[in-house]
Amino acid sequence: MESSVEQRINSNANSPIINSLRPETSYWQGRNHELDQMQQWLHSDNLRLIGVTATGGYGKSALVAKLSQTVAASFPQQIWANFSDAYPFAMWGRWLLDKLEKPAPEKPEDLLIAVCDCLQTERYLLVLDNLETLLQDDGQWQDQAYSDFLRRWFGSRSESKILMTSREQPTLPSNTLNQSKWLRLDGLSTDAGVALLQALEIPGSDTNLAEFVKGVDGHPLLLKLVAGLLKAEEGEEANISVLKQDIFEILGLHRDDPEASIAKILDASIQRLEPRLQTLLQDLSVYRLPFDCSAALAMSLQDLENLSPNLSSKRREALNSPPTQIGKGAEGLGFASSFPDEVKSQVEVELRQLAKRSLLQEKKQQGVWKFYFQPLIQSYLQNSSSPKAHHCAIAYYEQHRKPELLFTDKLDEVAEYLEIFHHHYELGEYVQAFSSVYYPANNHDDCDEFLRKNYYYPARLTLYERLYQEWKQPENSDELKFYSNLLKVYGDVLQFLDRREEALQRYETALSFYRDIGERLGEANILQEFGKLQENPQQALEYLQQAQNLYIQIGSIYNQSRNLLFIANAQLNMTDSDAAINSLTDAAELATTINYPPIQEYAQTRIAEINSTPTPTGGRKERFIQFIQQRWVKFAFCFLVGLIAFLLLRR
Repeated sequence: MESSVEQRINSNANSPIINSLRPETSYWQGRNHELDQMQQWLHSDNLRLIGVTATGGYGKSALVAKLSQTVAASFPQQIWANFSDAYPFAMWGRWLLDKLEKPAPEKPEDLLIAVCDCLQTERYLLVLDNLETLLQDDGQWQDQAYSDFLRRWFGSRSESKILMTSREQPTLPSNTLNQSKWLRLDGLSTDAGVALLQALEIPGSDTNLAEFVKGVDGHPLLLKLVAGLLKAEEGEEANISVLKQDIFEILGLHRDDPEASIAKILDASIQRLEPRLQTLLQDLSVYRLPFDCSAALAMSLQDLENLSPNLSSKRREALNSPPTQIGKGAEGLGFASSFPDEVKSQVEVELRQLAKRSLLQEKKQQGVWKFYFQPLIQSYLQNSSSPKAHHCAIAYYEQHRKPELLFTDKLDEVAEYLEIFHHHYELGEYVQAFSSVYYPANNHDDCDEFLRKNYYYPARLTLYERLYQEWKQPENSDELKFYSNLLKVYGDVLQFLDRREEALQRYETALSFYRDIGERLGEANILQEFGKLQENPQQALEYLQQAQNLYIQIGSIYNQSRNLLFIANAQLNMTDSDAAINSLTDAAELATTINYPPIQEYAQTRIAEINSTPTPTGGRKERFIQFIQQRWVKFAFCFLVGLIAFLLLRR
């Protein structure tokens, strides 16, 4: 394992699902002064934002969680967002509106205003946890939209308050500094540290306990980890007086670097676990979202023979199958729920034992124990997770995803689809990652279509941008088709977000690949997008007509019908309403042949609108004006005038 947990790895990167599970506050000790100070700030009419800063493991999140419990009567409406990744503002803002059941705007540029307006409707306590992921090294925001949001929010009349935790203090608008307060969190006091060790059932004299607390500078996570290690070594006979000298030496080496000390203690703690639990703990770290016992059971299926010796031959065969086959059919992961109760109970007991050693965090939610990792510990463990863990995670989410997505669903409803994508991506299985969200097959619904229809464009951008950055151009034609489809849909997202030049670049590359492999439908789709992006209606019409010719050759009635709608728009922009009506009529007729009412109804509505618009008198005059405004006509006219003047002067 690595010796430090400072370096963040990518296994938690780019999850569109924001974790809203607040940390547990069991074994809470001390911090009374900090709580009193923050409560005063929170109830001050002049303060809008309160922040806590400290390095990892000092209890920033736990302090804010305890504070939010204390002020629940004053702030019954609380929203917790854990920024385990650098979520763009567009993603977080949409998530927040969904959480508050407020309508989201269709246009990304309207989101900031919608979020600020939403926070003025009621008195909210908004907690933004682990905010350092959003910051650059100098404290500036990676996404400027967060700064714009805070500037607008500070200037509003909202009664809502924001609580932040971060390793570093972010840069706030200069004219708002008198509306915020920041608390720098240090270690626990000696008395609070001693009380914590006693609550963790570590006996010893007050002198020895106090000496140990001072030795680790009151660092709460270090206290918990060392307490867990001590109990693992000594069992019920654990006493602070028998603490091995080598642990003090480890801590002494990193007196000013608690994260390095945590890495050393983690190494020692994990080495003292039995091998099966070591592997389980490391593999569980690939779960980005909080997980329950069934998810842990899925991760340990390969080892369950040791837990349940009375397995049937079919089940035993399934356990020994390759990880990619786990969960395929009734004899795979699907029978996990039918394991004997004692097996499931034993797994839950083991998870709770890991939590008692502070290697896991636990919280009961709606009667079910949920488990998750402290960020420092998770990053450290992920360095030793195995590819099998990602395969098991895929199998688990395959079983638990929704087979049919509804238009009324929220982003959380597609979490399993997005996690399947993530784990395939981590394995370098880019075709499978793309297919898991883009193609409706094998009991998969069309996740991308759901995201598109519900305007979750930031989530789509996160998925496809991540794939594009790592997926190198394939060499075989089968994979190249998937890659070209990725470029096309990535271009669609960029086009919607008004990143026109980038969209054109993706489209041009995709068009070249489609032509290389003879994929005419893909070629036609790209030509259609080129037509939609043209500002000149004549050029737009040319691209759209090329696409139409290909759709006709392919025999795709739906695409012919839909493309005629875009052709009609180009014709209207050229003031040729008769041609536009003909195109719309053809579109409606084609849609009727395939029984597709949406296009039929839209075309008929547009025809009625055109017919109800008064025809401009002097239509020829308008066409003449449009003709003479063309660049080559202007040039020819100027040349002719100059020539006449030259001839007159020569006379």
